[in-house]
Order: sequence, then structure tokens, then C-alpha cells
Amino acid sequence: MSSETAGTPPTGSETPPAASFEAPADLVVVADPQDPVAVELAVYVTEQGRSVAVLDVFDAAQLFTVTTRAGTATVDPPVPLVLLLPAPPERRTGFDAEFQLGECFAQLWAVAALTPAPVVNRPAGTLVAGRTTRSAAVTGRRAGEHGNGELFSHAYPRPGDPEGEAFWVEDLGTLRAGRWPERPPGNGPYRARWTDTDPATETVVVLGGRGWRCTTADLDHLGLEGRSVAAATALGLDLAALVWRVTDGTATARLVHAEPFPALEQLRMVWLGLGPPAPGGAVPVIYALGLATDGTLAHFTARAAADVTLVDLGELAAGGAWRLALPDDGDSWLLAGDQRHDLGPGDGYYCRLADLSALEDDLARRVRWRGLTASLTAWLDTVPGAVVNRPGAAGDNGSKPLHEVTLARLGFTVPESLTSSDPGRLRAFAATGPAIVKALSGVRADSRLVAPEEFDAFVPHQGPVHLQRYVAGSDVRVHVCGDAVHAEEAVSTAVDYRTAPPQDVDFRPHELPALLAAHLTARTRELGLAFAGWDFKRDTDGTYWCLEANPMPGYDWYDRRAGGAITASLTDLLTGGTT
Repeated sequence: MSSETAGTPPTGSETPPAASFEAPADLVVVADPQDPVAVELAVYVTEQGRSVAVLDVFDAAQLFTVTTRAGTATVDPPVPLVLLLPAPPERRTGFDAEFQLGECFAQLWAVAALTPAPVVNRPAGTLVAGRTTRSAAVTGRRAGEHGNGELFSHAYPRPGDPEGEAFWVEDLGTLRAGRWPERPPGNGPYRARWTDTDPATETVVVLGGRGWRCTTADLDHLGLEGRSVAAATALGLDLAALVWRVTDGTATARLVHAEPFPALEQLRMVWLGLGPPAPGGAVPVIYALGLATDGTLAHFTARAAADVTLVDLGELAAGGAWRLALPDDGDSWLLAGDQRHDLGPGDGYYCRLADLSALEDDLARRVRWRGLTASLTAWLDTVPGAVVNRPGAAGDNGSKPLHEVTLARLGFTVPESLTSSDPGRLRAFAATGPAIVKALSGVRADSRLVAPEEFDAFVPHQGPVHLQRYVAGSDVRVHVCGDAVHAEEAVSTAVDYRTAPPQDVDFRPHELPALLAAHLTARTRELGLAFAGWDFKRDTDGTYWCLEANPMPGYDWYDRRAGGAITASLTDLLTGGTT
């Protein structure tokens, strides 16, 4: 027994301490430096213009500092991690070395679980493998895929009631397997299960929300890509190779193994950026869905510092095609013109959906528009990737009275309003104080002051009309994107500054009170939005009157004056950043 106590750094280790990084690499891969996957990954990342450090367990653990205080943890440096952890040594190398190895594994477990940086694969209940286990049966159940049972035994097992054609036995010491009664090399213990005599298998490599089969066999009817993504998600794995046994000809498939550290041979079958290239050779990161004539969508597509593919819904509705599966089965796509777009559930989607069915005279085209928007709305509301914004979020913006009640209930100061077709009530409201008339629905319209006498000849069938109490002061537009807040003040004598000539409006960056900024980010999330444009009037007393939260803001006008800062935040959000 070593004289060193637990908690005291061991001495005499052959592993030298790691040099501290003054500026950590863009990515740290924890692996044996000679690991083939780590080597290939390092080459690939370097080719993309990023820096990478491949560190063994000791160097990686010694790189990080974890501080805990009052139930919160800080990990320094917060660098993205890929875990390709080697198996523990089969032979004992001495207490001190084993103790230090255990300490390093424990440190990496804490680092990977607590760091705010991206981690592939972030540990769950154990360090190395998400929710996978050495038991294929338990792993299958956790993945939502139930297969044959399993038998564990200290002695060479005998088959029970048949559940397949052949009873295979694995020695857990040597990890060699043989068909009973052929005993595999080793002295046990053993794991055994029934399978087919000559099973056919298909492997699916999963990365994030996408899956790629390793063969071109005619197995589309089994939906293995979608099942693999669902299984990996259930197991808490971002990267995995899932092996399926195809039985009954090709009628069924059962999950037989989930490998959280895929071998290079498996990855090479789908490598090209861990996925086959899209037409043109690039793997799209972000899809912009909307109308090609939409200036905001065109601005985002041009300014985003990422690969953006614009899909024109007008072209799609006119003569395109689509297939959108819920839950996604790995084969969802849009065909606009001669361009097919394979949609990954883990990709980013910037959505400015529009249903132009009301503008179509042809019944068939009206039906296609409605079918297209209904399909996209359902699919985008369920995919796990970044969607800005999900179509089902914050829909009450299309009804101003309901929206104003929502804003007030969220804790904002909101001007009083009246929505009515009663001439007397409308006249009385306008006579009580300055009032503006606004569109009641979500249709874009300018606001203006209204006088009481305008309702003298008003008749109810011209209504309803939405009036809101006018607030004198400057206008403040706030774009909230995740945790990023971009505010601009517009000082103008016009009632609606958007209608004034630009030279008559003084636009200036605006710093919101910290409490209001925090309230806005929290309430934006509460509305189910990732991106919102908030409109305020700021009166002479400094009170912020909330007018609207727009779930699909036309932000390009503001972004040009902000030097592209809003687009940068939006791009970061869509590519999995921390904005």
C-alpha cells in the first residue's frame, strides 16, 4: 500500500505535468495522441482554419480548473471538448499510477459535465459513454429499441429457450466471441445472447441531429437514420455509430450495439465532414426559409458569417416538392426548382414563413400554399435544431388587444387601448386624450393620431378599430437574440418615426437599464422566442412603455446602422453559439 493518502498528488509518475495553455486551442480532443480518429479529426479541424490540441487523459485533466461555490461551478478554460477516452489498462501499473489515472478521469468527468463549452459526448451518469452500458439489452431499452435478451454468467453458459438461430457467447475478459458450443478464447466471465446464424448488419453514424448509413442497400423502408438519431438522443450521445441487425430478409431491424467512440473504419464510410456533401460540395449550416423578395431574408443571407442556403417558398409553392417526416426519419427534404435541399433536424433554420394563398386565384395553388406552410410549421415546431423562430411561438402578436394583455401580464407598462366598432366609444376614447389608430391584426401598417370628430360619420360595419393611448417621447427598438440585446433610440417629431424622412430622425445606440434588459431576455424566452423585436416609447420621465413584441422582426434597417451586430448574434444562435 502506498504511503500517499487519497487527495495528495502522487509522486514518481512517469507522466510529466502538462504545460498550461495561455491561449487554449479552439478544440481539445481527449484521446491517445496516436488514436486514428483523433489524428484524422485534428487534420480535418486544422484544414478548416481552427486550432486543435490532442491531449492524453493526464494532460487534459491537468489543463482545467474547476471552482465550486454556493452550488455553482466555473470551469477554466471553457474550451470545446471531444472525448475519445482510451480504455483503462488491462494490467496494473502500480497503485500510484492507477490512483492518478482515476483522479484524472474524475476531473475530466467534472469538466465535461460542468463546462459551458460544447462537449462531444457530454457525460451523463458515467464519464465515458452517455447512457450506454456493456449490456446490449439494457442499452437497447434505454435507446427505445427492444431486442433479444441477454445472459451473464461466471461460467460458460448453456443456451435456454431459443430466441434466434444461433447462441453467441462473448468472453468479457478477451472480448472474443464464438457460436455455442464453440468456446471463445479466455476464462470468462461471459455474456451471451441469441442472434441469427449469418446476420446482415447496417451501421449508421450519428452526429448531432443527423444520421448517415454506411451502405447504399435498399433499406429506406426501415427508417434507420431517424431511428438512429432518436436512439442516440435517448442515450445522450452527440456522436455514435449504431449497428443494426437486419432480419427477416430486410423486413425488420434491431439495434445490437451503440458505440460512443466510433472506429475510424466506421467514420470513413461517411467522413466528408461527417456527412455526405450537399450539391455544390458544401454542407449547409443554416437554411433561410421565406420569400426571395423579402429584404430582411436577403440581408441575413448576404451578411451572415456562415454558409446560408436560401429556400424560396414562392418557388417551392409554385412547382416544387417536399417530404417532411414527424418525427424526422433522416429523409426530410425540399425541392425548389432543380435544387434539392436535404434537411437535417440538427441544422439551423431562420424562418420568415409566409402564406400567400389568399393572393392566388387558382384553387390548386391556394391549396399548395396552405399545405406547404402547414407542413413546414409542423416540422419546424418539432425538430431539435436551432429554429428562429418556431412557427408556433408567440402567435398572439396577430391580435393587438390580446397581445397587449399578454405584455402587461409579463410585467411591462402598456398604454391603454380600445378596440370597438361602436362610434360613441371610439369617439369618447379619442376625446379623453391623444390616441393613435393602429392595425388590429399583424398586418404591417403605419400609425397616426386620430381626432374624435373622425368618428362622427363612422358606422359599425366599417369596424373594428383599434385605438391606443398616444405616448409622447422617443422610440426605442430592442432586438433580443438569445442573451444578446441590441437597442437603438429614434428621436423624431413624427408620430410614427418609420414614416419620417431618414434625415429627420436622429438614430442613436441606446443602453437599456440593466433590469429592463434582463427582463426582456427572460420574457422573450417565456414567449418561446429566440429572436424578437421589441418596440417601446420612452417618455420624458424615462418610463419605457411597451408597444409590441414582434416574433418576426424586419431587422435589416437597424442592423445596417449597427454594423451587422444583430446578424452576428442571430448567426451565432443558429450555429449553436452562446448568444
